[in-house]
Amino acid sequence: MEKVKEQDLYIERGDDEAYLVRFKQSIAGSTFFFTAKCNKSDSDANAVLSVTASASSDLESLLTLTNTATAALSERSYFYDIQWKSAAGAIKTIIKGKLYVDGDVTTRTT
Repeated sequence: MEKVKEQDLYIERGDDEAYLVRFKQSIAGSTFFFTAKCNKSDSDANAVLSVTASASSDLESLLTLTNTATAALSERSYFYDIQWKSAAGAIKTIIKGKLYVDGDVTTRTT
């Protein structure tokens, strides 16, 4: 069994972030779920950040965290993972780790 890749992510609160997920095989019809939680045992309904994306091409998907979504996060660390749901309905966690949110200095947007 293949071990899930672990990678910590670092973001600035209030910034847009995008993560490109690439595959060597076709992922047409797939869905991706990015979920961040305070505790791994929290329900998905209580996640602090939840993004769903469809495959944006035959081999990749772009998961986008908007500045509005990241602005709502507290300055701290969270647990996150990205799960892949194949067109056939199989679920696989493809990456997981800690999501570190650093406080923003500039908060104005105009």
